[in-house]
Amino acid sequence: MAIVKIHSITQSTKTAIDYIKNPEKTDEELLVSSYNCDVDFAEIEFEMTRQLAKHVSGNYTRTGGADIQSYHIIQSFSPADNVTPEQAHEIGRELISQFTDNKHEFVISTHIDKGHIHNHIIVNATSFYTHKKLRTRPFVTSRELLNISNKLCQEHQLSTMEYENDFNRHYTDYQVRRHYKSYRMQLKERLRFIEKHATSFNDFMVYAHALDVEVSFRGKQTLYRLKDVQQRFIRSDTLDDKDRFSKQWLEQYYQQHKDEQTQHELQDIKKMFEAYKREKESHFVFHCPLETSEDVKSTASGLNFVVNGYTFFVDFSHVVDDKMTPLLAINRGYEYEGVSLDTDKKIVIRGEQLLRHIQLQQQQKGTTLSISQQDILSLTKRGVKIKIDDNILFVEKKFIDVNTLTGNVSVTFFNDWHYALSHKKGEYVSVSGRDLIGHFMNNKEQDIVSSYALQSYKKQLNKEELHTLSKTLNMLRQKQAGSLSDVDVILSDILKEADRLKRDIQKLDSHIQTYNSVATLLVTYHDYLPIKLETQKNPTIRHHYTRELQLFNYAEKELSKHHIDVTVPKEKVVELVKKQESDRNKLKEKLATVEQQLQDVRQAKQVMQDLNKKVKREKEKDKGVELS
Repeated sequence: MAIVKIHSITQSTKTAIDYIKNPEKTDEELLVSSYNCDVDFAEIEFEMTRQLAKHVSGNYTRTGGADIQSYHIIQSFSPADNVTPEQAHEIGRELISQFTDNKHEFVISTHIDKGHIHNHIIVNATSFYTHKKLRTRPFVTSRELLNISNKLCQEHQLSTMEYENDFNRHYTDYQVRRHYKSYRMQLKERLRFIEKHATSFNDFMVYAHALDVEVSFRGKQTLYRLKDVQQRFIRSDTLDDKDRFSKQWLEQYYQQHKDEQTQHELQDIKKMFEAYKREKESHFVFHCPLETSEDVKSTASGLNFVVNGYTFFVDFSHVVDDKMTPLLAINRGYEYEGVSLDTDKKIVIRGEQLLRHIQLQQQQKGTTLSISQQDILSLTKRGVKIKIDDNILFVEKKFIDVNTLTGNVSVTFFNDWHYALSHKKGEYVSVSGRDLIGHFMNNKEQDIVSSYALQSYKKQLNKEELHTLSKTLNMLRQKQAGSLSDVDVILSDILKEADRLKRDIQKLDSHIQTYNSVATLLVTYHDYLPIKLETQKNPTIRHHYTRELQLFNYAEKELSKHHIDVTVPKEKVVELVKKQESDRNKLKEKLATVEQQLQDVRQAKQVMQDLNKKVKREKEKDKGVELS
């Protein structure tokens, strides 16, 4: 049985490596090894990899997680298993190799100084292969490591361990916590409501008192707090970027909109506010934005996460765990404030828009469906208008695809999104993407099957079979396959193409790994060459650049050892690394497409075989009727 833990290192990778290499703990370092780096210079090589990654992928030091240098993984074995140090060391190497797909440098040591044998692994957070950060997710990564460890322990006849979730917060507990809001959130919510329903600044003050909001004025400042629960006042300019709750702004606002306001009775305000809160509470959707450690950071009170270059915050009352992954609860009606990573500019967006941005950033795929020509009302540069019963749906251009040859229009919908259907009377109704997908899927299946010459079998098919049949018929039509022998020819061609792509990827992978090692040295050499030359002119400043000179000297030594020309321009090196990565990604995309085609054609073949059997049975049945 092995327990696995992981934590990030943000300051001194060297200190961590020196600790795990302790000769007293590792049988005089006999149980220390590394991958794609030298044990004695691993920390330097880690940093050189990070330096090259900044040139290739960009410098993201202002984003969450960018300060993570490496990860420390501990794998502890039970004394009851009687595992040998050598066996434990090998299991540890297999663990980190599988977890990183052999694309990250690491140092591993096996400690034997305590009552149990355990591995320490320091792995570079940045890949020497892809130049991207290691993708980790709170609570999920430890589960992934444990699953791999359990599998390896089983292979070596060792006991396994069940996963214990430290974040075991049940949904019923969450239901209570989700209704909790910070005082600042409650205050902003009430002020927005009062601002909307008051007709003047005097009304604003009266309504504020009715909703237990205390207002104070100090010079030019307007301050607020919730009565009886908040001790300190909050300045209006900290509640809103435009200072919309200051006395000056409110007086000007009500003067400009006095003709648009509707007077309300004071006794109705509390009822209206309670109804407003109930309406907003009904719009919760759940989504997990915790894709990587670069995207999210935990604070004492909540989570900061990055979406499209903006940092958003939610408190822990809106985070729920489903025993596997922390989920972010997004209220479609709430307003969320984001701060730009580059300019500190603030924006406010609705929960529905935030959910869309998160899913698009995570490259979640929607469902793409072909829309019948008779349902399309208009197609412009802005998008498409689709008729749904007596309503009209508008979809933006970026979510539609038009086949210029056939004129067919395809639209991509997302399950969790909500779409507005407009009625002729000017009314709007909100419909989920899941419902729209179901609507168009049903229509599409009926259209395809009715146009195909299989009406006699249509009644025998259930809904799932009908859907499979419609997909298959489209596939066969596109491939121009009319018989099983045609399908076999197509399968053979696809298999050959898949094998060719796999060989090309394997060949390129080998070349990339070799070249990236050289590129890391060349980029480090050129980055710190100016400092080396400057310190040669002025030796008195050497102590200011100890780290930079250490990296330069190591790179220079390794380049000389391998007889590599240092006059190659850094820009050329970086450009070639980018090109190789681009070529590899294109090959992998092609392979994924081919493998999907292979799966679809195999499914098509199976459906054709089933249909042939049905046809044969029908003919035998008809023949039996004729004989009788």
